[in-house]
Amino acid sequence: MSLYRDRLNAKYDELTDLRIQNMPRFMRQYLNAINNKSSGTRNGYINDIEVFFTYLTEKNPLLKNQPLSAITPEFLDQLSTMDLEEYFSDIKYIRVNGDVKQRSSASLKRNLASIRSLYKFLYSHGFIQHNPAVLVESAKLPHHDVVVLTESEKNNMLDSIEYGTGLTDRQQSYHDNPAIGTRDIALLGLMFNTGIRVSECVGLNLSDLNMKEHSIMVHRKNNKLQLLHFSAEVAEYLETYLESFRLRKETLGKTEDTALFLTMYYQRIGVRAIQRLVKKYANVAEVFQTDGHKITPHKLRSTFATEYYQHNPNLVHLQSLMGHSDIKTTQVYVKDRDESKIDLPLRTKEKHRKNQS
Repeated sequence: MSLYRDRLNAKYDELTDLRIQNMPRFMRQYLNAINNKSSGTRNGYINDIEVFFTYLTEKNPLLKNQPLSAITPEFLDQLSTMDLEEYFSDIKYIRVNGDVKQRSSASLKRNLASIRSLYKFLYSHGFIQHNPAVLVESAKLPHHDVVVLTESEKNNMLDSIEYGTGLTDRQQSYHDNPAIGTRDIALLGLMFNTGIRVSECVGLNLSDLNMKEHSIMVHRKNNKLQLLHFSAEVAEYLETYLESFRLRKETLGKTEDTALFLTMYYQRIGVRAIQRLVKKYANVAEVFQTDGHKITPHKLRSTFATEYYQHNPNLVHLQSLMGHSDIKTTQVYVKDRDESKIDLPLRTKEKHRKNQS
């Protein structure tokens, strides 16, 4: 494992330890029970359970003004399925900068997975006599349709990324920097073409890239490794980018932990930086401006999944490419999709690349 991932896991473990210090003693046993999960997943579960416990101490009169450590398995055993559904109903909305917004269905489903995981542990280890979480209906959580880019939106966005089409003068000056313009099309082209998560893209190292085979070794959830292939067009973008960064690579050294995608300050690019890149190019290309949807890195992933299944209707194969542990997660991308089989390039065959001469 690379130094970057070691540091990231250490950060998650530190946050988990801080959170669990004020929680009931049985939570230490629970944490050991989910040791097979990745550090990020464990931290997410503990965070969700902390929110749940905080809710109980604020709303339940039996725990009013009590510390989180006062919560016992016996108390949790008294809660009903209706109590848990009321909790999920209450946390559907959050306040952000003074505005009330609805949580995403993905956030609520992860919260439900966390609570179910805790109750499953307590029940299987004899702490409680019944498991109300197993009966909480996922169907009652809000569902949002998968949003993907249309063919023209995707091509317009790729034009903006590659050629700087529609950029302001200031944006164009940054884009003209070979280290920036070539990076952006290589990075976002790779995400469009492989469907990797933004966190997986951030974690890529030079040593994960095999230009001869047109492949990358992706570090997925739960520390799993997976080899993914990219198109010849993306390979061209990566070659141009790597050449523009040749002096940087020599400066940084060709170590195993040398990041594939860097900022202009020689640092590994971060998730928020990629989010800003996607937002910038989407705004310039006027993607999703008419129907109010926000374009995020995940929309690139959902666009890949939908396009792939249209051209190669093999659900199990798509599940593997997406890195989904549950095929039900993959199924949301294939509802009512056309099932014609053709190869999947980065751009559609009807879209001719512009002449840069």
